[in-house]
Amino acid sequence: MLSRHPWAYERGALWVMEFDVPATGPREARVAATYCEVGAEAAGALVKAMGISNGVVVDRLAVGSRCFVARVAEGIAAYGWISKVVESIGELERPFHMGKGEAYIWDCATLQQYRRQGLYTSLLYTMATTLSGEGTHRLWIGASRGNRPSLRGIASAGFKPVIKMTYIRLFNVKHVQVSAYPTASPTLVAQARQGLLGKKV
Repeated sequence: MLSRHPWAYERGALWVMEFDVPATGPREARVAATYCEVGAEAAGALVKAMGISNGVVVDRLAVGSRCFVARVAEGIAAYGWISKVVESIGELERPFHMGKGEAYIWDCATLQQYRRQGLYTSLLYTMATTLSGEGTHRLWIGASRGNRPSLRGIASAGFKPVIKMTYIRLFNVKHVQVSAYPTASPTLVAQARQGLLGKKV
């Protein structure tokens, strides 16, 4: 997916949760909410919460992407999408390829009035436990390294950082730099690089 701008710059990180490693559940959110997967029946509510067209929601569901939400009395307060096999990382303008038994969380947000109340962490944990119960063994998620609230939520849900990514594009000239977090295993780093770059490195 190419940006409309002549240039692009993004500093991101890729995190992982492996389901053979026991994870501690997050603290309960500070606002009452229910967490569940939604489908086409919730398209109208998703359009309202996300500010996108009904067609985008329908298209995502049609290709097998799944959406999970945190619901409060007023409606959807937070949402996140999950894909398997391959999904585009818009900020890096490239696809991320997953192996068998892996999934990728993307396009997550908490509506502004519900932020800093633990909904994001609880939603991520719900998504992870649901997928684990279905047989998924590894879950990836990406985030901007400058988005501290998102990074805190990701860490609190039980994810561990694997690689840092810096992406630069000026017109058609592109460069991506990838480096490992010191705490990440070499095997995970290699798999993250392969998923991001589409080749063994």
